[in-house]
Amino acid sequence: MGFWDNAKKAVNGFNEHVQKEVGEFKKLESYSDEKLLDILNDDGFFGSSKKEKRLAKAILNKRGYSI
Repeated sequence: MGFWDNAKKAVNGFNEHVQKEVGEFKKLESYSDEKLLDILNDDGFFGSSKKEKRLAKAILNKRGYSI
Protein backbone atom coordinates (compact mmCIF):
# COMPACT_ATOMS: atom_id res chain seq x y z
CA MET A 1 0.00 0.00 0.00
CA GLY A 2 1.17 3.44 -0.83
CA PHE A 3 0.91 6.67 1.02
CA TRP A 4 -2.25 7.77 -0.81
CA ASP A 5 -4.03 4.48 -0.04
CA ASN A 6 -3.31 4.98 3.66
CA ALA A 7 -4.39 8.61 3.47
CA LYS A 8 -7.65 7.60 1.81
CA LYS A 9 -8.35 5.02 4.54
CA ALA A 10 -7.69 7.64 7.23
CA VAL A 11 -10.03 10.15 5.58
CA ASN A 12 -12.75 7.52 5.14
CA GLY A 13 -12.44 6.48 8.79
CA PHE A 14 -12.68 10.10 9.91
CA ASN A 15 -15.72 10.64 7.68
CA GLU A 16 -17.49 7.65 9.25
CA HIS A 17 -16.76 9.03 12.71
CA VAL A 18 -18.16 12.44 11.78
CA GLN A 19 -21.30 10.90 10.31
CA LYS A 20 -21.92 8.97 13.55
CA GLU A 21 -21.47 12.18 15.57
CA VAL A 22 -23.91 14.07 13.32
CA GLY A 23 -26.47 11.28 13.64
CA GLU A 24 -26.17 11.25 17.43
CA PHE A 25 -26.42 15.06 17.52
CA LYS A 26 -29.58 15.05 15.41
CA LYS A 27 -31.12 12.36 17.64
CA LEU A 28 -30.37 14.31 20.80
CA GLU A 29 -31.51 17.56 19.20
CA SER A 30 -35.06 16.19 19.13
CA TYR A 31 -35.02 15.66 22.92
CA SER A 32 -36.68 18.11 25.28
CA ASP A 33 -34.59 20.45 27.41
CA GLU A 34 -35.57 18.44 30.48
CA LYS A 35 -34.35 15.19 28.92
CA LEU A 36 -31.05 16.81 27.90
CA LEU A 37 -30.57 18.15 31.43
CA ASP A 38 -31.21 14.63 32.76
CA ILE A 39 -28.47 13.33 30.45
CA LEU A 40 -26.06 15.98 31.77
CA ASN A 41 -26.84 15.18 35.40
CA ASP A 42 -26.76 11.38 35.00
CA ASP A 43 -23.70 10.23 36.95
CA GLY A 44 -24.65 6.58 37.46
CA PHE A 45 -22.41 3.69 36.51
CA PHE A 46 -24.61 2.80 33.55
CA GLY A 47 -25.42 6.46 32.90
CA SER A 48 -24.87 8.62 29.88
CA SER A 49 -21.53 8.55 28.10
CA LYS A 50 -19.16 11.50 27.98
CA LYS A 51 -20.01 11.92 24.31
CA GLU A 52 -23.75 12.11 25.05
CA LYS A 53 -23.11 14.64 27.80
CA ARG A 54 -20.91 16.74 25.52
CA LEU A 55 -23.53 16.75 22.77
CA ALA A 56 -26.37 17.48 25.23
CA LYS A 57 -24.38 20.43 26.61
CA ALA A 58 -23.76 21.77 23.09
CA ILE A 59 -27.46 21.53 22.22
CA LEU A 60 -28.52 23.25 25.45
CA ASN A 61 -25.97 26.02 24.85
CA LYS A 62 -27.38 26.42 21.36
CA ARG A 63 -30.85 26.76 22.93
CA GLY A 64 -29.70 29.56 25.19
CA TYR A 65 -28.68 27.75 28.37
CA SER A 66 -25.39 28.70 29.97
CA ILE A 67 -23.94 25.51 31.40
